[in-house]
Amino acid sequence: MGYQAAHPGYRVRVDGLELGQTQYAIQATVDYASQLTTPERERFVPKAQLELLMAVLGEWERAVRLGARNVRIAVLGDGHLDRFFRSWVNGPLAPDDPEGPALEGPSPRGRTRRSAPASSRSRSAVDTEI
Repeated sequence: MGYQAAHPGYRVRVDGLELGQTQYAIQATVDYASQLTTPERERFVPKAQLELLMAVLGEWERAVRLGARNVRIAVLGDGHLDRFFRSWVNGPLAPDDPEGPALEGPSPRGRTRRSAPASSRSRSAVDTEI
């Protein structure tokens, strides 16, 4: 499985590979047309980066559904996104425990995993209400 798309000016491809029961690797590639001038290429960069980002996040979600606890991401053709994903996986979001937040990462929907807020009512009041 994976994602690939070709557009005038650039191509995006994202592939995921299960390396073991809890290990997963994602390789993403963006290729810009060789005949593009620097200003022309710069016009395509934001759109290509967004498309690549969404495709990587889709593959990330697939990895989590398959039970991956350790996901490695490499981006070829865009150093900024490659550094972003390396710091995202290995940086402050890296898991300190088996249930750590690294697999959740920054959610594409803006949500993070949080526990339910503590109830202000006593436990007995909650249990006895109908």
